[in-house]
Amino acid sequence: MVSKIKKVVLLAIYFLSPIIASIIYWFEEPMPFSLNSTNMLMDLLHRTGSILGIFSYVWMCFNIVIMIKIKLIEENFSLEKLLKFHTIMSIIALFLGAVHYPLLRLIGMYSDSQVISGTIGLLIFLSLMILAIIFMTNRLIKHLRIEKLRVFAYKKKFSYGVNKVLHNVTLLAVLVIFSHTLISHTSAKSLLMRIVYFIFFDIALIGWVCHKIVRKLRVESDPYINRMVSWDTKADIIPWLYQGTNSDWALQLIKQNPSLYPCLQCGTCTSQCPVSIFTMGEYNSRKLVQCILKGLKSKILTDMEPNVWQCTQCYTCVETCPQHVELPEIIIFIRNKLAEQSQAPVGFLNEAEVVYKHGESIPLQNAIIKRRETLGLQPHPDFDLQDIQDIMNMAGLNKLIPKQSITKSELETKNEIMMEKEVKTHSGSS
Repeated sequence: MVSKIKKVVLLAIYFLSPIIASIIYWFEEPMPFSLNSTNMLMDLLHRTGSILGIFSYVWMCFNIVIMIKIKLIEENFSLEKLLKFHTIMSIIALFLGAVHYPLLRLIGMYSDSQVISGTIGLLIFLSLMILAIIFMTNRLIKHLRIEKLRVFAYKKKFSYGVNKVLHNVTLLAVLVIFSHTLISHTSAKSLLMRIVYFIFFDIALIGWVCHKIVRKLRVESDPYINRMVSWDTKADIIPWLYQGTNSDWALQLIKQNPSLYPCLQCGTCTSQCPVSIFTMGEYNSRKLVQCILKGLKSKILTDMEPNVWQCTQCYTCVETCPQHVELPEIIIFIRNKLAEQSQAPVGFLNEAEVVYKHGESIPLQNAIIKRRETLGLQPHPDFDLQDIQDIMNMAGLNKLIPKQSITKSELETKNEIMMEKEVKTHSGSS
């Protein structure tokens, strides 16, 4: 109940603030509005455009605050919903700002400084929006061009960290829009409106400074500390974080799965992973992605324990990830690479050997055979062992399993011998 009240209060502040600012603007506008005026329609368009600009500006400021990991927000909204809300409201704010400009231009001329500052601010926001769609979300990951852009960006050292810096240019865009508001006609005539604009800019500036500077002073802290489980820490990854990097290997993995690129390192996958929970964070899928993006090949292939073979492929990480990072697919890819180097666990190799020999990993139990007979099915499904072996040979699995694997003809001969022994045994006992 308390959490719901907090959510309502936070959302009320978000949506009511631009309304209050717009009401103040309505009464502070130098030219009073009159229904009997001959220019009523033009005046109404002017005020509508200005109000849309106010909504755009206020929400741009608040969108910075949304993503600075304030504890009050982090504890009351899931990260997935927060990211969706941030994306949608950013698009709406950008749209309102774009509509604001032509509405005001319809009714009169404005100074070059107003036009230039507004245009620059809008273009910065638009550029950041495009960058965010390409590099900071997986909503369009299925498009081949997006995949190629991410691979190209990684080649050019345009890492996620650089992308975050560019995303922080949002504050610069807000600063430009803030200067745009201060030189407007209403601000020039109204001290109250200037105070209103200053308040919202100060909120965004203070929030950004606290997030980017104050948090950096706390070495042990983490941006998502209010979301991570207690046993998921980042401190122990720091000593070897930039040692032994292999950018070519990382590039190969990003080519294989471009959805890795915008990982936020929020720890949602680790907190929900059954293997991570069972091992109390010893197996850590978040750190696995971090190692991949840093190109720490040896850390993953030789030093990580528990390793990628502990993953159960339950896809819980994909279902809970706010960025929809497809981690299981990259784990399968890493496993295949390890298997090619004969580094697969003995249990996996033994199972492959059984399938190669018998066409199945687990023989049917008597209960299953009886159930199949009840359903009118054959006691044992028909399959061509040679086809299975051909497929495994083409995949290269025959090179990994023990050399004593037998062929179909050898297996048939073995079965015939076993059947003859059974017949002799039964005849002797009778």
